[in-house]
Parts: sequence; structure tokens; C-alpha cells
Amino acid sequence: MNYPKPPSGSYKAPLIKGLRLIGRDTEADEIERGNMKLGIAATFSGGVVAYPELSAIFVAALMSLPEDNVNLYYIQALLEKSVIPASTNGAYVYNPDTQPAPPDVYFAPGELYFKS
Repeated sequence: MNYPKPPSGSYKAPLIKGLRLIGRDTEADEIERGNMKLGIAATFSGGVVAYPELSAIFVAALMSLPEDNVNLYYIQALLEKSVIPASTNGAYVYNPDTQPAPPDVYFAPGELYFKS
């Protein structure tokens, strides 16, 4: 089932609460400090460090809370791997809701070989 896309960042408060409920204070603190976020997997660029192994923990945290469209959307996105926990401390994550799309780069035949 598809749920409506909630506003960006709406996962933070429930995820922090859920992580604390299941005893994962370290991850809750990192999200609260802004050192860890949920990123759209297809938009990572730069020095983003992905932690897909935390997806199951984040799903468990959201499932520990009452069901609503925000929690259900992010549970589904984490299970589908379209959203991944990531460290964005000093890294860039493209947000399609607030930033223009990065420019497409096209190379002529052989150009990439000679420039690399």
C-alpha cells in the first residue's frame, strides 16, 4: 500500500521517540543532533555514509509507535530501501523538495576515458 509523502523531516520526532522506546538511545541522540538522517537512496552525493544495516532497527522503532501516515510511509520506504539511514555530518544529501536537480552531465564517446 502506498501512503502519501509527508513533509521532509517529519520522521524525526516519531523516529527519535520510537528509538528511545526500544532502547536505542545512541541512534536517537545522533538523529536529534542532526548527525544522522533518513536520505533518499537515489540522491546521495558527496561524502554520505549509508547505514542500511540500521533500517531494520528504524522500522522496529517506528512500528513501536501508533500507526499514522507518517510512520507507515517511512516504514514502507525503509523496507523498500528507497530511504536509507545515513550520516550527513559534513556531507551533502540532495533534497528534491528544496533544491534544484543537479545538472545532468553527458560525455562524448571516449571523453570520460581521457579525462579520468
